[in-house]
Amino acid sequence: MIKPTIAITLYRRSDYTRQLFEALSACDGIDDIPIVISQDWSEEHTVECTQVENIAREFLAQYGGEYYRNNPRLGIDLNKLFIIPKAFEQGNFLIFLEDDTIPSKDALRWFVEQGTKYEDDKSIYFINGYSRQTRDEFLVSSPDDVAIQPGFNPWGWCTWRDRWDELFPNDGAQYKADTGKDANGLFDHWIHGKNLKYVSPKIARVQVIGAENAEHTPSAEYHFAHVFNEWGMWSLAESGEQLNPEPMTAPRCPSCLPSDLNALCHPIFEKNGVWWFECAGCLSILNNATLQQLSGGEAEQSRNDPKANQIRLQRLMGACLVKRILDFGCGAGLFVSDILAEFPELDAVGYDPSDANHSEYPTGTFDAVSLIEVIEHLENPAETLLRIRALINPGGTLMIESSFRGSQSFAELKAWGYVNHEIGHRCILSERGLCALLSQTGFALHERVNSNVYLFRAI
Repeated sequence: MIKPTIAITLYRRSDYTRQLFEALSACDGIDDIPIVISQDWSEEHTVECTQVENIAREFLAQYGGEYYRNNPRLGIDLNKLFIIPKAFEQGNFLIFLEDDTIPSKDALRWFVEQGTKYEDDKSIYFINGYSRQTRDEFLVSSPDDVAIQPGFNPWGWCTWRDRWDELFPNDGAQYKADTGKDANGLFDHWIHGKNLKYVSPKIARVQVIGAENAEHTPSAEYHFAHVFNEWGMWSLAESGEQLNPEPMTAPRCPSCLPSDLNALCHPIFEKNGVWWFECAGCLSILNNATLQQLSGGEAEQSRNDPKANQIRLQRLMGACLVKRILDFGCGAGLFVSDILAEFPELDAVGYDPSDANHSEYPTGTFDAVSLIEVIEHLENPAETLLRIRALINPGGTLMIESSFRGSQSFAELKAWGYVNHEIGHRCILSERGLCALLSQTGFALHERVNSNVYLFRAI
C-alpha cells in the first residue's frame, strides 16, 4: 500500500511560489499528505529569498510539514537529491513539485490513484502530471485516459521508494559520478536517457508557469510554444466531485474558412456558466451560447457622445467622398442625428436589426457605412458583411469600431468585462481574424486608425 509524501524545491521566485501554493491549497487531499520543502538560498538575493521563505512558512503553518534552507545554495538538481530522501522518510510514494508548477484541483488524488494502480508494475518508473496533448485529444479524452511511454518529464512527477533507490543508491552517487559531483541541470536528461517508462495523463494535471522573464527557456515565445500547456483539468468546468466534462460543441470561427484545420476552436475558460473558445487559426475568442439579439442599450451608449460622433464622421469623410451614410446597428439613431445636425445636406440613414421598427432592410447604395459596437454581437458576421457590401459603392468605406482581442493572457481575457455573453457578445475578433473576415466579404484594409477602429475599402 502506498503512503504519499510531497517534496517541493524553491529558490527566489516569490510570484511563482505563491501561485504554486495557492493551487496546492485547493488540491483535494492536501491535508492528508506530509510535506517537506527545501529552499536554495543566495546571499546576493536575500530580499527575494526571504519573500519565498515567508510564503513557504505561511503555507506550512496551515498544513504542517518541514522546511529546509540550503545556504549556500545547492543548485536545482542537488537540491532534489537533498530533499527527496527526506520526503521518503515519511512515505513510500513521492510527489515532487518545483516552484514553476501548478497542480490542478484533483492532481494529488490522481497521482495517488495512478501510484496505487502501477505500484506492482516494476516496468513503470514514474507518474507524470504533465501532458502535451493536442486540442483534438483534449476534446475527446476522458480524465482517466493515460499514455505509457519511455523517457521522463520533469514537470510534476511521482515515483516509488524502490524505484528511486534503484536509480539513486547511496544519495545519488552514480548520478554524480556520471555527471560530475556538482553538476546541475543534467538531472532530467540523465533520467530521460535511461529510456524508462512513465505514465502521463491525456488531460494534464500540472501546468507550467515561468515565461514572463523567459527564465530557463530561450524566450517567452519558446516557453509558450514548447512548455506552456493550455489543456488540462484547469480547462474543465468543475461540478463538485464530477470530473467528466459535459460534451462541449465548439463553435466555428467566423473568420477562418471551414477547410482551414487551424480554425478549430478549443475551450480556454468558463465564465458565468458559458464556455469561451479560442480559434487556433486567428486567435479570436467566441462562445457557443444561445444569445439574444443586439440590444439597443449598448448601441445608444456607444453613440451618446457628440464629440466622438464628430470624430467618427471626420474619419468617414476623410476616407472617401461621402454623400450618403448608413449607420448599421444604430440604436436610437444618435450618430445619425449628430451627422444631420452638422451636415444637413448629407443623406444619413440608420438601421438596427434588433429594432422592430426597422423591418425593412436599407435600399439603394451608400458611400460609407459605420458598424459601431456591433460586430461582436453578430451570429453570422460574414452574412451581415456580405449584405453590407452589396449596399456600398465600389471604393466606399466601412468603418468598424469595437474592442478586439490583443495580446491578453487567458486570465486577463476572463477578467475583461467585454468578454461577456450576458450583454450579447458572441465573438471578440483578433485583428488577424477581423481582416480575414473582411477580405472574404469584399473589403480591403484601408487604415488601422487605432486598436479599436478600422477603415476598410469596398472592392
